[in-house]
Amino acid sequence: GFEIAQRILPTNHFVIFEAWKDRQAYDAHLTAVYTKQGTATLASQLIAPIDAQLGKQVVGQNLQAPPAGAIYGITHIAVLPERVDDFHAALVKYVEATRQAVGNLRYFPTQDASRPNHFSIVEMWKDQASEDAYEAAGPSKEFRASWAPITGPHYDRRWYKPL
Repeated sequence: GFEIAQRILPTNHFVIFEAWKDRQAYDAHLTAVYTKQGTATLASQLIAPIDAQLGKQVVGQNLQAPPAGAIYGITHIAVLPERVDDFHAALVKYVEATRQAVGNLRYFPTQDASRPNHFSIVEMWKDQASEDAYEAAGPSKEFRASWAPITGPHYDRRWYKPL
């Protein structure tokens, strides 16, 4: 399945979340006529090349349709290569706390397939107020404090709304 979201600001950025059964299904999709036609149709609208990031699930979760008013947060984090296992352990521990938070609809971390020290986290929250409240809560602060010393210079968090 897939979902499409638009960045809140600036509004000319979009993201497509895709979930594939396996690598063969994904590769077949890339070579399919509909994918090539869709990419060609979008080409004139692009202000930058398409950035496809293939990740493997850290802790699985099924995709579900977003309700009205939901927001997505997408965070990219680069960890020092020698500390990947430490970050992975902290992330696994934090997943359950976040998924149980009031207003959390999804917390889906992935590890980049080609750069194992890069992680992406896709969050979905009922609304901005739910995310804001959790961001200031103890588990969120503890998690950020645990990985702050082991991350590299890359930490990027962006907010999107479902289309």
